[in-house]
Amino acid sequence: MRIVHLAAGAGGMYCGACARDISLANGLIAQGDEVIILPLYTPLRVDSDLVETFPQTKIFLGGINSWLQQNIPFFRKTPVWMDSLLDNPNLLLWASKFAVSVKAEELGPMTHSVLLGRSGFQRKEMDKLLAHMDTLQPFDLVSITNTLLSAMAPEIRNRYEIPVVCAFQGEDGFVEAFPEEWRSEVWRQMQENVRAVDCFISPSHDATERMAAYLRLPCEKIHEIPTGIDLTRYESVVNRNREPFTIGYVSAITHGKGLDVLAEALRILTNRGTGRVCLLVAGKVMDPKYWMQVQTSISQCVNIEFKYLGEIDFAEKTRMLRSCSAFSVPSGIPEVRSMAMMEAMACGVPVIAPNHGVFPELIGMTSGGALFDKNKPEEFALILKDWMDNPEKADAYGKSAREGIAKHYRIEDMIRQTRELYGEIAG
Repeated sequence: MRIVHLAAGAGGMYCGACARDISLANGLIAQGDEVIILPLYTPLRVDSDLVETFPQTKIFLGGINSWLQQNIPFFRKTPVWMDSLLDNPNLLLWASKFAVSVKAEELGPMTHSVLLGRSGFQRKEMDKLLAHMDTLQPFDLVSITNTLLSAMAPEIRNRYEIPVVCAFQGEDGFVEAFPEEWRSEVWRQMQENVRAVDCFISPSHDATERMAAYLRLPCEKIHEIPTGIDLTRYESVVNRNREPFTIGYVSAITHGKGLDVLAEALRILTNRGTGRVCLLVAGKVMDPKYWMQVQTSISQCVNIEFKYLGEIDFAEKTRMLRSCSAFSVPSGIPEVRSMAMMEAMACGVPVIAPNHGVFPELIGMTSGGALFDKNKPEEFALILKDWMDNPEKADAYGKSAREGIAKHYRIEDMIRQTRELYGEIAG
């Protein structure tokens, strides 16, 4: 098959959805298919050992141009050469550093406009993407990374008369942060757009139920294919770290990801008197004010060693994971996969997860950790205390974590199931 995949960049951050897309594309290519990835908004950034097959190409629907066309009518008629200057990958990555402060209520109008497709303010950008796709013909199928890009589905179906497949990537958490006036309009437009999508890929049962309700989709159009992990890339922990008891966190540092919950659990734990504890945090600071609040909470912990590692590459990440006694990204958002948690489990590190989103399913399938009520950091603290006092229990969870990933979340299964679905849809 010849497949075109539209993938949204994450503004210079490592992105679980991007990593899944690149791993899948590499797997399809190894099976003899051709996959053409077209990056949207900003350049893709994934682990360096995955991206060699896909050199950086032109960026479409560039984040700067899309924002300017939304807010300044003059830029809806600028010449192509001027747009190309603003689509420079380095400039887009630089600009994304400042976009992190944009409030959710400010993103509703632009999100809705993009979902309107060629009827929105970004029509010029849509036309450039379609014109480029014209040069790639023939292809058998177009894959869209998430439903926020669903405006492309009707255009592709009408223009090329080929099937469109769309994935769920947790976009409901993004949309639900909008004020009601824009939240309703965005869901209504998405419901209209997805009529042109042939089938959807969901990474979990929880995501299937939530997105089917939001988009008013029949469940038979949704195919559940769990995200796969290539276990060969992750060396298992031989002797899990016990002294100091080390908790790891790798994710964007923003309120929704729950680092404040982790900090509060550690404050409760250490103030009750424990052995030495170490907290390792890695990831891009998305909200400096929130980050200062988290650091203040950590400073109130007793007998704790705290290290902020910044943004780390794949080798540094796996080295960090193998040094952990436990790992958690206690997200307040219902996650659809949480690659960081799965990577920790692949290394044989037990995880502590909030009891919502994909986590009950993930922990239930693997027995690789423990769940807590997302609103009760004291439950989190009790689990940490139990694992510190009973290290053999945590060791057993870590062993089950790696074995569970190897059994239920194999990358080979993800590639095979997706390829079979693509083949069926493309005829």
